[in-house]
Amino acid sequence: MSATHARTGRANAKTLTQMRVIADLFCEITGLDDVRDVRQTHLAGFVATLDRLPPAYRRSAAERDKPIMEIIAEAEASGVKCGLSVATVNRNLVHLGKVLKAAQAEGLRIDPSVNPSLLRRFSKRAAKDDRDAFTPDDVRQIFGAPVWTGCKSAKRRREPGDVIVKDWLYWVPLIAAYTGARREEICGLETVDVEDEGGIPIFRIRVNARRGIKNAQSERRIPIHSHLVELGFLDYVRDQRERKRTHLFHDLKRKSAESQIGDSIDYMWRNIQADRLGPQPRKTFHSFRHYAVQGLRAESDVEKHVRAELFGHLVGDIEDDRYGGRAPVATLRAAVEALPRVF
Repeated sequence: MSATHARTGRANAKTLTQMRVIADLFCEITGLDDVRDVRQTHLAGFVATLDRLPPAYRRSAAERDKPIMEIIAEAEASGVKCGLSVATVNRNLVHLGKVLKAAQAEGLRIDPSVNPSLLRRFSKRAAKDDRDAFTPDDVRQIFGAPVWTGCKSAKRRREPGDVIVKDWLYWVPLIAAYTGARREEICGLETVDVEDEGGIPIFRIRVNARRGIKNAQSERRIPIHSHLVELGFLDYVRDQRERKRTHLFHDLKRKSAESQIGDSIDYMWRNIQADRLGPQPRKTFHSFRHYAVQGLRAESDVEKHVRAELFGHLVGDIEDDRYGGRAPVATLRAAVEALPRVF
């Protein structure tokens, strides 16, 4: 199944790894090794076990090869908060459902009463409440940090000084504020993903050798905000190309084969955010996306289908989603320029 999905482009490497990990976990918890033996009681028992797992299970080297039930016993004995999130439980069920359907498609006899969707969880909170947006004041506070105003040195970026290093740490948050793009979309950009369309510089968000994209509508083009140009972003891109670097942010590396490129900025970003905003657990790097979306929603001149195209969303109207043409790049640029300068 993974081989077929990889060959047809139906799933990216991260999703395929998730599917394999979930299938392995299901087999470990249930003791099954034949898809034809799966019954609804096995799925119910699997979900009940997920409710007992600590969210960070097997993240440490010490737990990597430890049996699941031993991990659960130790977590319960130590009083650690247990239970995977609604989204994680549902993702496990979705992937198991795909495995069952793939087995049926190959002619294997699956118990017809087996239905993972019956065990789906529902959150009391709306999806839009999962993360808070950065406010305009938050954004001004963030970009008042030494990274953008002057730091001590390339290795002491959080301490005030007179050094400005225009590397990934400088550019990635700025691009997020001026595009609303997802963290992985930005961190995984290649130098060829910065193009010129009709004299307008753009980011081309698409599958590349470094990372995939979330879904079909995520493939899009986003004009580069004039403030980024003034700050020298296109010069940075040109320099990377002259150095024969394929990756735009060449010094961002995956921590492991299973991790995202964007995970490598997490530690530094969380510290900078905490320095500037204090403890706000419902705000993360993804809050830049919410900030940009809300910022353009407040602009009455930016039509809904234009916003959807910039952020990689579906409009929710079949006329626009299926039959509507792409907005002219000049229209997209006008929308991007409606986002206020962050300093």
